[in-house]
Amino acid sequence: MNRYKVRAVIELIRQRGHLPVDDFGNMLSPDEIMVRLALNDVLTPGERMAVRWELVAIMEAQNAIDHIKENMS
Repeated sequence: MNRYKVRAVIELIRQRGHLPVDDFGNMLSPDEIMVRLALNDVLTPGERMAVRWELVAIMEAQNAIDHIKENMS
């Protein structure tokens, strides 16, 4: 597994400022993100698993931030 490739992919996704969403504004699942960005074509199985774990962590953090923002207003 190439940890540098995994980090570069995650950083590229994070630079967008938000995770990809569907037509209704709902965050895509990690697997849907992987397909949309064609990551399965460039990552090994181990790298795909590492990226999925990172995406789950980003999603949980984003959900927590959204919840906090809702309660602050």
